[in-house]
Amino acid sequence: MKGRTVRAAVCPTSVNTPTNRRVCTSVDQSLRIQSTMQGASKIWILSALLALAAAILLLGVGDAAAQADMKPFVTTWRVDAAGGNITIPVGGATGTYTISWGDGTVDADVSGDQHHTYATGGKYTVSIYGDFTRIYLDGQHNAQKLLSIDQWGDIQWESMALAFSGAANMTYNAADSPDLSAVTDMS
Repeated sequence: MKGRTVRAAVCPTSVNTPTNRRVCTSVDQSLRIQSTMQGASKIWILSALLALAAAILLLGVGDAAAQADMKPFVTTWRVDAAGGNITIPVGGATGTYTISWGDGTVDADVSGDQHHTYATGGKYTVSIYGDFTRIYLDGQHNAQKLLSIDQWGDIQWESMALAFSGAANMTYNAADSPDLSAVTDMS
């Protein structure tokens, strides 16, 4: 095993091995394991790998994994024809979120109102993950395209003011309940 190279994406600092050999000096450098993998060296390598995993989480690489584990807010919308679109209005909310439009398109790290145009008409299931704290249909024409709320997910809502106003075609299919603990306006 002497001289074997293991690639690491992130290394928080330079580290000295029990035999004072310097390894992992910066981001995107190779971690050269220059030991015979016996005794204390195995323990040191395990410790270094655990430190590397902790550094990755601290640097935010874990955010994508955390978002993937998050249950999304799921709705179903109707688009009447090719070129039809839907808008997800947020009423001034400023969070950053990811939206899967149900046709294979995913917009990541977006904020503000989002618009999407579909290639064909039909029903589309839209899933939203992340810091999405408000939907604000406010009686807009777009509200009539909302067919159902299918899942509230792990979203922590901040306002329900005019959230589903005008959604005359909406049915409530969600088996879970919304997290309204931070809501300040239910009008």
